[in-house]
Amino acid sequence: MKTVTFVGSLIAAASLLACSHAETELGDQLGCTLAGNNCDQSVPGPQGLTGQVGAVGPTGPAGSACSATTVAAGPVAPNGGAQITCTDGTGALLLNGAPGAAAAPTPYTIMQVIVPCPGLPGTNKEILLRFANGNVLSSVSKTSGGVETRLSLLEPNTYTTTDGRMCGFNFTGSSVSWAAGGAGSVSW
Repeated sequence: MKTVTFVGSLIAAASLLACSHAETELGDQLGCTLAGNNCDQSVPGPQGLTGQVGAVGPTGPAGSACSATTVAAGPVAPNGGAQITCTDGTGALLLNGAPGAAAAPTPYTIMQVIVPCPGLPGTNKEILLRFANGNVLSSVSKTSGGVETRLSLLEPNTYTTTDGRMCGFNFTGSSVSWAAGGAGSVSW
């Protein structure tokens, strides 16, 4: 390391040396790290001590506990409920609601599940769903486990499966009848 003696300010000396030396060389010559035109000779100190614990705060208000009891059906609670009572004097009566009326079926509410040809091997390979609007949806699968299921809205006609079971059924628009696997019919 070279020793350099400076007369005057450190910034003036640094600027003179900067003309002939790179910034890192200048820092080495001055024994410091340059930060712009300033010499940073700081050394990180040790972590300071943890401060003292603060004073204890004021005591909060007393808490309240609540309990619930079942309320039997009666004049105040026609369908029963629960009474909530708290030690601070507050509480509430929770009422059970009344069962609602059954909703009217939507057009695609399933009204009936029809299984034509129930006696043939591989049950449930053909399933018909009759909707509230009168449409019938057929679900035909390769296996009774639902492999390769196909869905179709049926038009009045005669249908026969081609999987070897030969389940044939006739859909009239208001009934389904079949002969294979135990003759049967369903009308609506």
